[in-house]
Amino acid sequence: MKDRRGVVAGLVFVVIGAGFLLDELDVVELRPAYLLPLLLIAAGVWIVVGSARSGGRRQ
Repeated sequence: MKDRRGVVAGLVFVVIGAGFLLDELDVVELRPAYLLPLLLIAAGVWIVVGSARSGGRRQ
């Protein structure tokens, strides 16, 4: 389980870094007001998927 979390954390950093790079290159416009809701949605999806995979039980 720890290996999977490391991969996901790495992917999150890659996506965030790519987003900032695209912002610097004026491909997309990132505003902090856009990022917070996206982070909250991603956290919610992560919790729901993790709960569904474990069958609702905590370890």
